[in-house]
Amino acid sequence: MMLKKLCLLITVAASVSACSSFYNDSAVAPDGGRFVSGQYDGSKAIFHCPSTPDAGDCERINVDFK
Repeated sequence: MMLKKLCLLITVAASVSACSSFYNDSAVAPDGGRFVSGQYDGSKAIFHCPSTPDAGDCERINVDFK
């Protein structure tokens, strides 16, 4: 249930914010937060989100594919 609330909050925050962010899927991060895959300004992106909605904003992670 908490995961559904967090995903809903992320979706609402993305739609209200000025940037064009879209979230597709997520996975558990080692620190209890979530890794979220999606898009930012039309490019694929990975975000790290805190474990609780009141703990701050999601941060975009730089990923290099080799």
